[in-house]
Amino acid sequence: MHTKNKRLIHYAILLSMIAYVILDLKNSALVGNSNSNRTSVYAMIGVLLLISGVRNFFRKQRYFTHTEIALILIVAWIIVSNIFMLNLQWTAYIHMGLSLLWYLLYNYFHNYEGIGPQDQKITRIYFVLILCIYVVALLSSSIQMRGQYQREDVVLNTAYYVLIFLPVVLTFKSKFIKVVATLIIAFCIFWTFKRGAIVAFFAMLLCYYYTQKRLGAVKSGLFKFLVIGVILLVFMGVVDRYSGGIISERFSWDSLQDGSGRNDLYVSAATYLRSCDFMTILVGKGAGATARILGGSAHNEWLEFIICYGAIGALLYFNLLLTILRRYLYLLKHKMPNATVVGMLLTYWACVSMYGAFYFIQSTIFVVSMLGLYSQKGSEPV
Repeated sequence: MHTKNKRLIHYAILLSMIAYVILDLKNSALVGNSNSNRTSVYAMIGVLLLISGVRNFFRKQRYFTHTEIALILIVAWIIVSNIFMLNLQWTAYIHMGLSLLWYLLYNYFHNYEGIGPQDQKITRIYFVLILCIYVVALLSSSIQMRGQYQREDVVLNTAYYVLIFLPVVLTFKSKFIKVVATLIIAFCIFWTFKRGAIVAFFAMLLCYYYTQKRLGAVKSGLFKFLVIGVILLVFMGVVDRYSGGIISERFSWDSLQDGSGRNDLYVSAATYLRSCDFMTILVGKGAGATARILGGSAHNEWLEFIICYGAIGALLYFNLLLTILRRYLYLLKHKMPNATVVGMLLTYWACVSMYGAFYFIQSTIFVVSMLGLYSQKGSEPV
């Protein structure tokens, strides 16, 4: 394929991502529009599927990476499982479509060659632009909803959509950009009072400084992490005081024990699994099983996979994370700069999987795209 055509396809994908973000925010519970029609959002996901699928179809690929194979196996099992269960409902189509999209986007960005370094820089800029859109949406919706409900403790999941892009902003050479962008992301996370996002944020920073130390980019990674951590904790304390102690209350022992109802969900899930026969444990009950059994999301990706797709699905999911870890260790061993981004994204993925939904959430579009792009052998920061 000619370079011009490659460039057209590439920018079509990037522009489709931005269109998806705008439509998603316009018709999303993230900004208080829980009853909006999301047909246009699903249509844009279909556009991404189509463009990345056509590009993949016309590209000659001699071999597949371990991560690509792991993604293909999950796609195959989700399709086979739902067909076997005769579970061809809307949720099943969503699971099949999103899992296929994850493979196509990872494959596309990982094999993103022949376009030139300038286009790679522009790709990063597009990701930062998407970050800016989410930041504006988060702050505006937060102010609007607090005024509407006359309360300060409006907890917003938009924090996760902002946090996703932390690894990318830390690839810039400019220390000023790194510091300002990190502070903006930190403020957004603390301002939304999302405990999971706060925990994942600090875990990602720890991974960043550990990796930078291993790459020889900093002399004392742990010391820098502690200094930055103290600064951010003070910053969090200021936000907490301004909000009337909402953050400290959410991290209180009673609140942590309750887990926003997660503990009850986990007990119900454990009770259900103990009552299952061997075949159900092995293959699961298909897409949407957690909603039917628990009344909603399992708030844990491992439980989601076990209930919906059985032990086989959970093992395939574990294998996927393992292949990403192996890629991170390979990049780290060979002192490649991209190890930092891959490590931080894997940290985010692992954290969120323990207490929230990840694999079947549409924002994973950006995680798999960045993983594909930065799992390449490495490039210099912009």
